[in-house]
Amino acid sequence: MIKKGIAAVLLALFLLGLSLTGLFYTNYTADEMNRLLTEALKASQDQDRDKAVEFSEKAFEAWERQHRYLCTYMSHTKLETIDQSLAALSPLAAYETWDQFTAECRRCLTMIHYLKDGEIPTLDNIL
Repeated sequence: MIKKGIAAVLLALFLLGLSLTGLFYTNYTADEMNRLLTEALKASQDQDRDKAVEFSEKAFEAWERQHRYLCTYMSHTKLETIDQSLAALSPLAAYETWDQFTAECRRCLTMIHYLKDGEIPTLDNIL
């Protein structure tokens, strides 16, 4: 009986650790993406094509690195929507379509914000 209780406690601690790891990783990824996309937005406001392309590509590459870990515990549909939006940024900056670039950048930031908020264990997210 005691062995089963210890096993149950160990399993609960393992699951809690796994959940916290996912939460911290999601926050880390969201913060990194926010930083890169904000830099891309600033470059677009200055109409600096080279910097906008550079930060768009950096954001896409960073997302690709993080995606394989995020997809182990998040909905693929949400992640793929962000993939598609990030993939559109670099060409939009290269062709200097600043209004569309800004809109797509803000869309990415919003989706990442909701992705991050969805992982926080609040009453709204649990129910």
